[in-house]
Amino acid sequence: MVRYAGAKLFTVPERTAIARQDSVRTSFKNMREVAAALTGMKLKKAYEYLAAVQEHKRCIPFRVFNGGVGRTGQANEFKTSQGASQSRTKYLQSHAEGVFYSSLWIRALPSLYANSNSPGRWPEKSCKFIIRLLKNAESNADIKHMELDELLIKNISVQQAQKNHRRTYRAHGRINPLNGHPCHIEIILTAPSGTTPRNKGKDENKGLTRIQLARKRVLAIRAPEPEAKEKKGKKA
Repeated sequence: MVRYAGAKLFTVPERTAIARQDSVRTSFKNMREVAAALTGMKLKKAYEYLAAVQEHKRCIPFRVFNGGVGRTGQANEFKTSQGASQSRTKYLQSHAEGVFYSSLWIRALPSLYANSNSPGRWPEKSCKFIIRLLKNAESNADIKHMELDELLIKNISVQQAQKNHRRTYRAHGRINPLNGHPCHIEIILTAPSGTTPRNKGKDENKGLTRIQLARKRVLAIRAPEPEAKEKKGKKA
């Protein structure tokens, strides 16, 4: 049987649907960012979101693998703006104290970065593969008679697969490597288990300090049991 990276997440098989695909020929970095954007989203909204990404109406925010990634205003809705670090700003300001115009420009760096756009892209190939896998997981949920409208993307795991080694021919008889970076993907969908009863104990302990809570626990332990009280009453 195939082992899943998120096996601990589907302890209840009746309310869980899974799907996976190995060695998908798409960029591992792009797929990782797509998976991070979809995790925790409802399946219905995920389909709408991916369709909008393919039409370039919305974008995928790049949070980890964002080196050299362009910025777009569509990524601002995710609040992943990369501001200039304080150490970098201080370094620039210390090296521009003697230059009047450059020092004015560097002093304005924090405000410029605060109003800048966030990094994002539209990885259409990764979206195409993830849509196929989501439909596969949805059909597995349908076989288990789960409510398709309430399905939630619990987890999407993306791991690097074995690289595809190829070569490209350059000028003057040279050869350069041209490697592909495929990935393994697995998706876990869950159905809500219904409303959980409210814990009344939390409301009773609200506003109490740690010392008061500890004292309350000690008093609860020292309190005599009702059976012991009845036995004492019978003896008397």
